[in-house]
Amino acid sequence: MAYKIRRGHQLGTIHLLHPLSRLPLVHWCQSFDLFKFTLTEIRQGFLVHYSRSNKGAFGFKKLVLAGRDRVFGIGFDGKVRYWNGEIWTRIKDQIGEFVDIMVLKGLIYALDSQGIVWWISSYSLSIFRYGTSLTNECGRDLSLVECCGELYIVDRLLEDNVLKRKADSLDDDNAYVGVIPRITKVIHDDVGNEKCKVVERECPKTVGFKVYKVDEELGKWVEVKSLGDSAVVMATDTFFSVLAREYYGCVPNSIYFIDEKEVEVKVFRLDDGSIASMFGFERSCFQLFVPSFL
Repeated sequence: MAYKIRRGHQLGTIHLLHPLSRLPLVHWCQSFDLFKFTLTEIRQGFLVHYSRSNKGAFGFKKLVLAGRDRVFGIGFDGKVRYWNGEIWTRIKDQIGEFVDIMVLKGLIYALDSQGIVWWISSYSLSIFRYGTSLTNECGRDLSLVECCGELYIVDRLLEDNVLKRKADSLDDDNAYVGVIPRITKVIHDDVGNEKCKVVERECPKTVGFKVYKVDEELGKWVEVKSLGDSAVVMATDTFFSVLAREYYGCVPNSIYFIDEKEVEVKVFRLDDGSIASMFGFERSCFQLFVPSFL
């Protein structure tokens, strides 16, 4: 079984969240003994809170922790910043709009909207291009995923005309517009105040995925048709992979996801390109997302 654990504000308290939606899991028991269960950490996700007000650092769509105290994030304006202990600071020499960031084997990778992966030095705080970009045929709803210790790019394919709507990212006030419902937020950084106006838009339907991996001999990203025994989970604030044989009911060579504003878990099979809802499988498949003690 797989689920998220969020530490509560009170010492020793935790909250269980659904691994895809981050919504609290509803359960009948007020407490349970963790010594009766085996907990395995798959991947960490982070949300920054200001220490004085305990409020979230709004304006960021993805945050990662590099080392013990290096916090990097991508704002809704597509800029990469790090926390220097006093203020958010932009990574120098960055160009374009960034959509994802992750830490793999101690290295920080950032992905831009054109399918180019960049490496960020946590020491010099400079950014360098990592390899070639994807072909122009990709859907441009891109994410970085670690699978079996290697770096992959997952391209979520959306309904027709959705990408055109997403490309219109500036409003009349020259503020960046996101794709999830939030009010206007301002990121205070070393350059100034950046408005991130995130408004509600029509939620697209996922029609498929493409997965890419670097071919070292060819020196470019190539599409892969099989993840072997691995399965990818597209969660709300982090993406990760698991070995299907280690999780009861998990379908190998597949991608688990939910569409925006939906709670229904769906699974995409890379071998035949099909998409099915979780209720279409045997009940054993639910064990990936529903703990047995709920």
